[in-house]
Amino acid sequence: MQRREFISLAAALGVANLAPRVAFGAENRRTSHATSAAFTAIISAVGKAEGIYEDAGLDVEITKLQRGSEALQALLAGQIEFAEIAPAALIPAVAQGADVKVIGVHSHGYYGKLIASEANKDLGTLEEFKGKKIGIQFGTGVHTTFMIILQKLGLSASDFELTNLRVSDMPTAMQSGSFDGVIGWEPMMTRIVSAGFGFEAISSQEFEKMAGVYYPLLLATKPELVENDPELVQTYLMAWRRAQKFVETNKDETVEVLKSQLGDIAGALDDETVRAVLYGGTYYDTVVLPEQGIEEMRDIAAYLEAEGVIQNEPDIDKILDMSFAEKAQAEVG
Repeated sequence: MQRREFISLAAALGVANLAPRVAFGAENRRTSHATSAAFTAIISAVGKAEGIYEDAGLDVEITKLQRGSEALQALLAGQIEFAEIAPAALIPAVAQGADVKVIGVHSHGYYGKLIASEANKDLGTLEEFKGKKIGIQFGTGVHTTFMIILQKLGLSASDFELTNLRVSDMPTAMQSGSFDGVIGWEPMMTRIVSAGFGFEAISSQEFEKMAGVYYPLLLATKPELVENDPELVQTYLMAWRRAQKFVETNKDETVEVLKSQLGDIAGALDDETVRAVLYGGTYYDTVVLPEQGIEEMRDIAAYLEAEGVIQNEPDIDKILDMSFAEKAQAEVG
């Protein structure tokens, strides 16, 4: 995949200067990364389109999957070497004995939004939605974190009529008028609003403020790769942080990458909407999982145990290794 022609020479040199090539041999080191068929694929896409992976001596095969659980399965099966996984998908697997190492963060920020129907468009707090029929996709990170938010606010699932509804089905459900609201993520939420089927009642940022949510999307690999090829892991984290930083600081160019490389995901959304989806509550400022994120993982584990999803809480500290991410953050900034 070639770099986009409109990138300035100065910008290209800037990336090259930040990315010393690692000698893996005559050819670039082949590796693989599983992302989702959603806007979270943007960092991998930037790594390819901007030549960041290539400059690092990497040939990265990117696989876009529908669910984080699929990425985890591919990682455990040895089909890919790096994966993006939400804590809500990772923790149950670890509790059942899955051998995984969390080495960094893709991004952070809760991206669930509550879209209300016409009849409920003036409601603005969860308390006001008590007794309402709300669709949410059960078992997802957004759902699990929403349940924890309810606990922190002194509310419970029984205060609402929560119905399991796939995010992809939410536009049709809202068009039919059979729900008072839905909680989901982009781009479906924007499509509901743009089509006139609903109104944004609670933004992702408002959800975060309600309960101090960090909501990390994790970067994971197998412990064997960390032990047997630490050079690859470090090189990958360095390149990842450069791609992450590009997304963070070059918003117009990032929108262009998304539209050119991930058009199937962006669909017919205009630049302003794509920009809002990428940056409206999602943050790309660090590759290191901070203590707030670690504590949130413990909260999720405790919730899953209380709900009977897992039998015992796993030791979160044992699956973490932030040493590579810390070095990448320090060197790239």
